[in-house]
Amino acid sequence: MKDFLKMFLASMLGFIVASVILTCISAFLFVGVIAIVASKAQTNTKIPNESVLVVDLSTIKEIESGSPFDNFLDPEKERTLTLTEVIHSIRYAAENPHIEGIYLTSSTPDAGLASIDDVRNALKEFKESGKFIISYADQYSQKGYYLASVADKIYLNPQGAIDLDGMYVSNVFYKNALEKFGVSMQVFKVGTYKGAVEPFILDRLSEPNRAQITSFASELWDNILTGIAQERKLSVDSLRAIVDRAPTFFPQEELVAAKLVDKLCYEREVMDILENDYGIDPDNTVSLAQVYDREHRYDNSGEGTVKVLYAEGEITSGVEYGTITEGLVGRLLDVADDDDVDAVVLRVNSPGGSSYISDQIWDAVHYTKTKKPIVVSMGDYAASGGYYISCASNYIFAEPSTITGSIGIYGLFPNFAGTAQKLAITEDGVKTGKFADFGNVFRPMTDEERALMQRHIERGYDTFLTRVAEGRKLSKAQVDSVAQGRVWTGKQALQRHLVDALGNLDDAIAKASQLAGLETPKVWYESARQDKFSNLMDRYLSQGSERVANTILTEEEIETLKKARLLRSTTGVQARMLYDIQF
Repeated sequence: MKDFLKMFLASMLGFIVASVILTCISAFLFVGVIAIVASKAQTNTKIPNESVLVVDLSTIKEIESGSPFDNFLDPEKERTLTLTEVIHSIRYAAENPHIEGIYLTSSTPDAGLASIDDVRNALKEFKESGKFIISYADQYSQKGYYLASVADKIYLNPQGAIDLDGMYVSNVFYKNALEKFGVSMQVFKVGTYKGAVEPFILDRLSEPNRAQITSFASELWDNILTGIAQERKLSVDSLRAIVDRAPTFFPQEELVAAKLVDKLCYEREVMDILENDYGIDPDNTVSLAQVYDREHRYDNSGEGTVKVLYAEGEITSGVEYGTITEGLVGRLLDVADDDDVDAVVLRVNSPGGSSYISDQIWDAVHYTKTKKPIVVSMGDYAASGGYYISCASNYIFAEPSTITGSIGIYGLFPNFAGTAQKLAITEDGVKTGKFADFGNVFRPMTDEERALMQRHIERGYDTFLTRVAEGRKLSKAQVDSVAQGRVWTGKQALQRHLVDALGNLDDAIAKASQLAGLETPKVWYESARQDKFSNLMDRYLSQGSERVANTILTEEEIETLKKARLLRSTTGVQARMLYDIQF
């Protein structure tokens, strides 16, 4: 009994001490966060007169992960804004009388073309307010130059370059390499254009796949050329001729002669231009985050609420940051049953992924539509599974440069029998049913098993067609004629009735409001910053491993590993688009 009391009291004491320690740590963190917030509030309370907004976008994402503790160890570091916040900040700057113009330094933005177009359009709107935009870079990537082309003046370092050379859409083919290791991929697909399986069965693009890539890539590239030509006062034909001469290797003076840049100068000289030509003190700068934090308006006066949800990344099972998982189902069902939400906008930016998870999300979208209007806004990608989860909505907006469609599914199943033979590995066992060892990777599938799997894939494709036909109010034959795994741009998708209109997120919000009968609704944006404390540790461990990788490997090596991981995740039944699009 004494031993029991001792153990009980010791346990109680340990519990009390641990509780006190955790309370102190929590209080310390809470006070720290409050101090940081208060500090930022004090430093960002006023935008000085005659300021210039610095727009520096290394990455442009729909959502950004974050938590209250992100700035705890580095309080001076500004948070990265989402695409929506960037656009709002530029609009706020256009209205703010203290901001005279924009200094654009986004030389190599990491984003898809639709996101670049969104920011570019916001910058064009900013110019319509009568304020100036100037751009400077040591070197412009193709996307960076396309974005910078809206500026009144483009400045380039005297030793700089412009990488304007066209688009390249490719697949890496693994068939021959896999055969060397004794691996064969057993492929099942439906769709003439489902190019995602070609790397495993061919050593080059099929002609149908080459034709579809040529179609959508040519349209995207024409849009880029047209946009640059209009802003730089050039003809599209002359600009195309310049590109075909490889301006990346032009002497810098020739870039000026070709009207691609206005002046060659160092950044210190740009600061002199700001001061002498625009009357701006170069020290009078504000960032996008400062403008957003200062000007962001929480308007609670509207009648009714539109909730914006985000679906960004590959569609996969489990919990991974930067992907779309079953968690989206729960979030959709929550807003569907929330009487305080009158309409929903789902922003989709996904190349697809798991066919099963796509169908679960489709069902949640379909259920939401029975409760209230739901409108989809497509971003850079809404292809294959990304289109699957969109088609049940009331209305679909795509950006002109959105990559969408790719209506089709496929299955990839590896066979390591050849590998086992090379390594003198054998496998044997006992089964109690005819198909008990179905999927055994140490042998090829039998003809009967292949027939079963092909029928399974065809049923999945038929389900996909049915979902689209019902959602788009088309016949299955009509859908099949534009499906077959074919990829379309947003503009092409509109012509084929796969989307309802071309527009951005704001257009989708306006349509959702109209469908719900709301004139001036409140708009609530779901944010990835609302991390739950339960997954904070997982996220920071993930970020920690990423930092370690960055210190050991180059960006190219990390990108190769990511592709290898993507390759591993494409086995099984997928509704996914798989292309490497470079521009």
